[in-house]
Amino acid sequence: MLVVIVIIALLIGMLGGAYVQARNHAKRARAETQLRELVKAWNEYYLTYTNWPTAGNNVDMTYETLKPLFAANNPKGIPFLSINIQSGASYCDPWGNVYKISFGTGTDNQQAALRIAVSFPNRDRYR
Repeated sequence: MLVVIVIIALLIGMLGGAYVQARNHAKRARAETQLRELVKAWNEYYLTYTNWPTAGNNVDMTYETLKPLFAANNPKGIPFLSINIQSGASYCDPWGNVYKISFGTGTDNQQAALRIAVSFPNRDRYR
């Protein structure tokens, strides 16, 4: 009887580790998808209006920062991004870290750069 209990406990322990790892992989995939959507939306905004909003460097992605991407808040009424975020709230990755954004131009005036930083906790551990 004791041997059976030990075997069951070992199996539960192994499955628990696999569950945690699968959950972290799912969070990473969700964060990568969100990041792709953000980059696509800001690039489409830039292609439409040929300039970046004046937001500064390393700014939190709050409702106010994302406003130009919503149809009701840009001059042409184009929905660049469709997410559900409330006024005053921040757009966070699955770990609860707020996405940050920096707008700027490269050394060449013809070159525009968009930098979005996102953190992936334990990135190397759960590959």
